[in-house]
Parts: sequence; C-alpha cells; structure tokens
Amino acid sequence: MKKIVIIGLGLIGSSLALSIKKHKLCKTVSGYDVNCTNLKWASTCRIVDENYSAIELAISNVDLIVIATPVNACIKVLSQIAPLLNKHQVITDTGSTKFKITTMAEKLLKEKFKQFVPGHPLIGLERSGIKAAVEDLFFGQHVILTPAKDTDSKALQTVTTFWEKLHSIVDVMTPAQHDKIIAFTSHLPHILSFVLANTQNTKEIMISPRSLTDLLRIAKSNPRIWHDIFLTNTKNILHSIDKFEKNLQKIKKAIESKNSSAILSFIKSANKKSFHILSGKDVQNTLKQ
Repeated sequence: MKKIVIIGLGLIGSSLALSIKKHKLCKTVSGYDVNCTNLKWASTCRIVDENYSAIELAISNVDLIVIATPVNACIKVLSQIAPLLNKHQVITDTGSTKFKITTMAEKLLKEKFKQFVPGHPLIGLERSGIKAAVEDLFFGQHVILTPAKDTDSKALQTVTTFWEKLHSIVDVMTPAQHDKIIAFTSHLPHILSFVLANTQNTKEIMISPRSLTDLLRIAKSNPRIWHDIFLTNTKNILHSIDKFEKNLQKIKKAIESKNSSAILSFIKSANKKSFHILSGKDVQNTLKQ
C-alpha cells in the first residue's frame, strides 16, 4: 500500500497514524482535519507525513481512506467524498455505531458502497484529542468490522489485514448485531457513569474512594462523540436502560423490605456474572454470535 489518509485527527485518528508509521503499513500517511490546530500539531509532531485542509486533495491518489470522526461527522464526510472516489479506493471508518453509518453510506456512495468496510475499534479511553495520541493504542484490542452482503471481498480483506498488521483482533458481524451488543457492553456503562457523576454532590464529597473513581473514569469521555452515539443507537440503548432499571428496582425493593436472602442472591449473581465477563469468556462468546 502506497498511501493512507486519516480523516479526523483526534485520539483515534492520530493514534492510527502513529501506529501505521510504526508498523510501516504504507509509504505515506496523510491527514485531513477541519481543525487547523490539529493539522499544525500533526505536522509539528510528525504524526503524519502530509496534511491537508481540503478534503478533495486529501483523498486524491490514496489507497485507503480511514474516517476517524464522530458518527454524524462521518456521515458528512461520506457525502463529501462520494463524488470524488475512484473505483480502486477502499474506505473504512471507526464510528461507534454501525447501522446508521452503513445505511447512510449505501445511499451516499451508491455503486461505490461495495468499497466501504465499516469498522469500530473497541478502545474505551476517556481521553480525547490529538495530544492524547498513543502509537500502541490498538495493540491487542478488538476491532469489529460490519461488512454488508455486497461488500467487495478484496476491500474486506484489505481492511482486515490493515487491522491485523496493527496487532488488533478482528471480529466480523452485522451492523445490527454490533449495535445491539455494544449498547449493553459500552453505551450503557457510559450512561451509568454519566448518571453517577451527575448524582454526586461535589460540595459534600471530602474523600473519593476507589469504587467511585473507577466508575467515574469514563464519565470524562468526549461529549460530542457520545451525543452522536446516543442519537444513532437510540432503540438499543433504551432497551439496555429498561433492563438496567428492572434490576435497579429489584435490588431497591430487596433493600426496602430488608430481604436478606434477596440481597445476597442479587449480589452473588452479580459476582458470578462479573467473574465470567472479566475472565473474557462471555466477551469472546458474545463477539462470536
């Protein structure tokens, strides 16, 4: 591969650029961003070899286009590049929801839709921005690809190989499967962290136990990214909230009635499930479904 362009030089995009350069996946890594400060930083710190402020120049003569922006911005980028693509270019993205992006990509890219391979690296960092870039961010991490039925097999292989050369673990599923699973495993935990943070009275907290700081870590996540996630995976997220509320009511009633056996049973069930999840068994099985 001669040239790869990263569209969007935030945490994911700039980390990708660094990782691509480290593993020598191509001769030239270029970057595009609407933020001039990001472009200057990327150039100064040699995160990319070339940077562009014009998207038509950024995607010219590149082999692989990686859109590393929030979901709604990704859709906007797809609309901008659609008439500029040639039939040999492969496009992928890093968006956190896949059904909306895939649906819009099919409408926008038309006959070039087969060149698009939707993707989502499961990173889960609360940090954001180009200054937080880490070259080994994707090492050993899962990346979910959600190709459509008519996705070109060579394009899928190109993107699969791309991630594998960055030492990521590639899983393949449908966009609908992805959004349903991630609603429970990523989107709901973030909502709980946001709610917990907003429940605290900061004037009364003199000491922050580790139990609180562990749960609040992801409440520091990028608001714009999560705004787009909530509005593009709404049905699945609301379903996950409903299930959580039922369990919350269950433990609330047990505490109110001082039902010792019910409280112990609830916690023991959580212990068992946590063990399986943290051991990786349930995660692996879920991703294989």
